[in-house]
Amino acid sequence: MLSSDELQSTATTTLAQESNYTLETVIDSIFDISALVLNVLFNVLVIAWFLDGTLLLGYAVGIISASIFVHFRRHTLKMAAKTDQQSRLSLTTKLFDSWDNVVIFNKHNYTLYNNIVQKSFAIAKNNSVKSTSIQHINSSLGMIILMLPVFVVTAFIFNKNWHDAATMAVLIATLPRQIQLLQMCYALIGYHTSIGVIKTMLDGILEVLQPTAVNLDNYIQADQIRVQQTGDIFDLTQLPKQGRVTLVGNNGVGKSCMLLKLKEHYQEQAYYLPAKHNLYFNYKTDKAHKGSTGQQLIKQIQEIREDDQSTIVMLDEWDAHLDRENTQIIDQYLDHLAQTRLVVDVRH
Repeated sequence: MLSSDELQSTATTTLAQESNYTLETVIDSIFDISALVLNVLFNVLVIAWFLDGTLLLGYAVGIISASIFVHFRRHTLKMAAKTDQQSRLSLTTKLFDSWDNVVIFNKHNYTLYNNIVQKSFAIAKNNSVKSTSIQHINSSLGMIILMLPVFVVTAFIFNKNWHDAATMAVLIATLPRQIQLLQMCYALIGYHTSIGVIKTMLDGILEVLQPTAVNLDNYIQADQIRVQQTGDIFDLTQLPKQGRVTLVGNNGVGKSCMLLKLKEHYQEQAYYLPAKHNLYFNYKTDKAHKGSTGQQLIKQIQEIREDDQSTIVMLDEWDAHLDRENTQIIDQYLDHLAQTRLVVDVRH
């Protein structure tokens, strides 16, 4: 939901940390895989050309077999990578809370925060070690599977040409290159293994940034929400084109969710101003924009009136932290705005 603090914190952490790390990993992997593929292909072709074309068959069978093995292990890799990412995100999210809990240093809050961070760190470390271990084990097993047909073919070539001094000399001379080639194949299998991990990381980012839709009706008690100006039950299907509609009702009846539902329905036609937000406004570019909560809200309303073309303006609990004087001033601003647009607001 748009008003979920937990979802907002997770999404912010993902954008600030995980997305950057994942994209850097993707870019580095693309370059490294491209270089390794070309290097392996070139070296295999050269060695096979000078030594024996059968060697191509050995590498082909080995690479295909190793790829099939990694493919069948993808589920285990995916689950370990997903758990690793979630625990890493959880730890980073908690680290973002350090300002209040550490800098203010209330002993009670600090002790609780420190214990939670230590537990999160331990979980993240264990999951990271587990995910990395699974990747390396799979890469090593894949390498063994790749080496077997290559060694078999190499032994076959040796057995067939043991009496041919020239061929044996070429075979012995290319052994260091083949060992280096196997090392490159190991790195290539490692990247093949990590492709599934990277895909899981990307899916995790998309999952966070595109949360599952929530049925807001489950949180709204429509018959308990009334219009302050008339005393009637609020009917979202009968909205006037302009005027002031203030929603009232007991806590928990879904007034804020009603605003979200209106936003969901009217999309760009409606402007939604939450009670707590980090929305960008032009006035914030001015270094002298700082002021009281009421002064900043006045500037926001002025900017919405002057620069935004929405026909519906919705404000959620805008008076929650205002004194009486600022509340009266902003109330007048909203009445003035309601002369040309529909203003739907929820009072604290």
